[in-house]
Amino acid sequence: MLNVQPMQSSNAMTRLDASQRKGQMLRVGIAIAGDLLRESVRDCLVDNLAIETCAVYSVRQAMSLLQERQLDVLILDDQFDHSTWIGHLVSTFKEVTADIAIIIVGSFADGSLIYELFEAGADGYLYRGDDLRPLFNTSVETVSVHKPYLSPTATSEYAQVVHSQRTRQTWTLDAKSRQVLRMLAAGKHIQEIATELNLKDRQVYWIRTKLRRRFQATTNEEIIVHAGLQGYLKAERALTR
Repeated sequence: MLNVQPMQSSNAMTRLDASQRKGQMLRVGIAIAGDLLRESVRDCLVDNLAIETCAVYSVRQAMSLLQERQLDVLILDDQFDHSTWIGHLVSTFKEVTADIAIIIVGSFADGSLIYELFEAGADGYLYRGDDLRPLFNTSVETVSVHKPYLSPTATSEYAQVVHSQRTRQTWTLDAKSRQVLRMLAAGKHIQEIATELNLKDRQVYWIRTKLRRRFQATTNEEIIVHAGLQGYLKAERALTR
């Protein structure tokens, strides 16, 4: 379970403190879809003299900045790249430089999704439905000391999933379930999926049952709709456009 921090620890030896001692700034990339929201995030950080921001407009630019070690923190919108699931995007960025701290600005208050994003390497999650204006500075400072940060609603939803995980009442998507999900979305039947994945029919039925629970769906169509909205049917790997 993540030890979610509501604020920066005052006695921790932080990356921010190290940067300040060297006379450097904490470098924050803002990878947000839409000029208005991007500028709003920047405005929330502009008065913090220990932070310098830069706008990130594409996956290719983000990859370049990470490869050149030009960023300490990346604020990443879940709508930033419409072709790639946000979790895969996070994993790709972490492969480039493991010490980048990534804060997701997310559209869904879904505890299981948040859990999976942290599993993928995210360091923070800010739910759009919360008032985020006072949280951007705090979240940046918190993840910069290698501590996770969640906005209030995200904290509540995540905590429910952690509790359910302990009592085995919830389930997150693994690689096999993602394969089944994509094949269901492609219109394939249980027997076809079982044959292609070398599974027994009952195993595929069980995975489908768990997918229905995961997305609170009663039909395959509802699974596909909810999974699509949360980005699970997007590309497996980030495209460096």
